[in-house]
Amino acid sequence: MLAIESIETSIDKMEISLKEHMEKTIHSSGRILTGRKTAHDFDESQLTYLQALRSELNNIRARITELEKTCNSAFKHTFSAMKRKSRSKKQNSGKSKKMKNKRNVARTTEILRKIAPGFKEGKACVGGNVSDGSGSWDEADQDDSGRDDNASDYCESDDGRTDDINRSDVGSDVGSDVGTT
Repeated sequence: MLAIESIETSIDKMEISLKEHMEKTIHSSGRILTGRKTAHDFDESQLTYLQALRSELNNIRARITELEKTCNSAFKHTFSAMKRKSRSKKQNSGKSKKMKNKRNVARTTEILRKIAPGFKEGKACVGGNVSDGSGSWDEADQDDSGRDDNASDYCESDDGRTDDINRSDVGSDVGSDVGTT
């Protein structure tokens, strides 16, 4: 964009200088006075060439701005650049992990909204799969614990297995073998 603008300014300068030369006295031979003792032949085709070049530059500039708009809309995303950890984040590692988790949750919900337009936070897919249109988003019935009462205790994985989410034995044997010989 800067190169195009610099070319435009140089064309403007040439056009202005040509107009100034045209306003000066013209010799009977068709030469234009340009300096104290200098005169040059004037060619009208140069002026038309400069005007054509200027209109071509305007067209190129318009196409570049259109391409810039389409690129901005095509590659628009909510992710920001990775930043190095500051001293306060290193000292508050627990807090920074929580903040990172919040950002990740916000990103995943935004992606879910793009994939499934009917998605809203606090809603669950009922009666099938939303992506193929067989399900719908309904309010999740939750008690104070934040758990959905209507939700199944089983989670179906891609390969068809079901894993028990609310197993009572998960975490109960953690540390149980400590101190035993």
